[in-house]
Amino acid sequence: MLLTVHATAALAISQYVANPALAFIFGLGSHFLLDFIPHGDKDLNRWLADEKQRTAKLIYLTLIDVLVFTNLLGLITQQKSFHHPWSALAAIFASLLPDFLVAVESLLDFKYQPFTKLNNYFHNLGKKYSDQVSLFWGITIQLTFFILALSLI
Repeated sequence: MLLTVHATAALAISQYVANPALAFIFGLGSHFLLDFIPHGDKDLNRWLADEKQRTAKLIYLTLIDVLVFTNLLGLITQQKSFHHPWSALAAIFASLLPDFLVAVESLLDFKYQPFTKLNNYFHNLGKKYSDQVSLFWGITIQLTFFILALSLI
């Protein structure tokens, strides 16, 4: 899933959870739940297959994703006040944490990669269906969850 979808879902969670510790737990859980849903990784992984350009492509995609969410967050905060701002920060941080830790493990070339294994486990739970979802339908699925999360904020 795109970071924007993870963070928007976490923001929606924080609207209903006042306790930042619980918001963190639910934000983290939402990350893995959303990663279980097929979202077009097969075509994306094919595009990222070139090892020489993989890191640069991932950084480029991540920067675009972060810019989109940052701007979206700015727009949302202008339109709506948050009842639980600490819960929002905790949930958003937790929802992005697994992908950040996977990136650190990958970039630093760790031999043991527990976060990558955990993240891959949830991605692979839906693998039977993931391989059948094109990037177009994956983006469509992500957009649907994004709109759903926005409607709950």
